[in-house]
This record gives sequence, C-alpha cells and structure tokens, in this order.
Amino acid sequence: MLTCRLQYDLLNAASNCKYPLQIYLPTVDRDGFDIIFSDSQTLVPVQIKSTATKRSQWEIHREFFRPKYYDFESYKLFSPSYEGGMGGGVVLIDIKKEQDMLAFSYSYSDYLIVRLLASGHFGYSRLHVKATREALKDMVTNIDGSFILKRKCFLGAPTSDHLLSLMGLHSTISSQWRREWLDYLNAINDKNSFSSWKEAPDKYLSHIIESFAKIGYT
Repeated sequence: MLTCRLQYDLLNAASNCKYPLQIYLPTVDRDGFDIIFSDSQTLVPVQIKSTATKRSQWEIHREFFRPKYYDFESYKLFSPSYEGGMGGGVVLIDIKKEQDMLAFSYSYSDYLIVRLLASGHFGYSRLHVKATREALKDMVTNIDGSFILKRKCFLGAPTSDHLLSLMGLHSTISSQWRREWLDYLNAINDKNSFSSWKEAPDKYLSHIIESFAKIGYT
C-alpha cells in the first residue's frame, strides 16, 4: 500500500512538471531497493521505510547508500572501506490517522543530504549534525553490512513536489542546490577541480545556503 501511495503522489507531482515519471519495480528482493524512479536524466533507487512501527532509526545497507564511484573525489572518499555504491536514497513515510482517515507525509535521505546536514552550515540543530556525523562514521567501519540511519538524518518534504526535488528529480521545486552542493564539495576537496567557484568557495557556499533556505524543506 505504501509503495502504491508513493507512486501515486510522485506521478501526480511529476505531472505538475509535465513529464511522465518512470517507475521500475524489482522482480526479486535482492538488490536492497524497493523501487526506482527516473525522470529520464536521473535514476534514483529507493528504499521505503515508515513510522508505522514507531521506530526512529533504521538499518540501511552500506553498499546501497554509498555514492557512486565517480563522485568519490567530490566527497573526498579515498578510504579502502569505500567501494562504489548504488547512490540510493531512503523515503520515510509518516502515517497519521486523522478523523478516521490516514494522512501521509514524506521525508528523504541520501548520502548527499547526510553530508549537507553533517556540515553544520545549513542551520539545522546540533542533534541533526550529531546524528549525521554518527551515520557517516558508521558507514566507514566496514565495506559490507548495514549502518544505522536515524530520523534526524532525513529532510522533510512539505509536498510531493518537494520530495521530487529532494530526490534530485525534475520538479516545480528547484533541485539545483543538489548539483551546486556537490560542486562546492568538489571545489574544496579535489585539487584538480574545474569548478568556476574554486577561487571563492565561501561565496559559493553562501549562495547555496541562501538558495536552499528559500525552498522550505523541514
């Protein structure tokens, strides 16, 4: 039911942008994801979790969550513990009962978002920073297996359009900040970076923070 509801809401949000969101379901439960979304330019494998069990943290497979190998230099990942991952994301579905009806809301997390929250630059609480830094540390302890992803590692999506944006898919809400944040990390972490902002990274960061704040994630 949750998978069907997520598909419906994101298809509806994609229609606001006038494109057919592509959806793929795995034939076997082996690769660590529940569903794949694509806007023909970006492909996002997704795990779906919910608060129906009252949990506040979840075990996520490291290989599924780790970024793809070609983004390693941007993230300054050179440890042997980091092999290329799937670059997957996790959609968290909050379920509440209101007047005998179920109400759904969404949050999202992936490696890029965890790094954003862990940076401490974007105004989130110390609890968010602590939880995300713990997740990053947990991810490098082993190559395989799972790590703990806490509720504080997610960003809330006020609407389905915001969820598409958080996932980096085409939306009426801009997701340009995702590309800019990765470009900023590339500028400061890769000495061979070709970023046009490499000579003024602080100015670039201020621009990204301002753009991000205007969107209204929670």
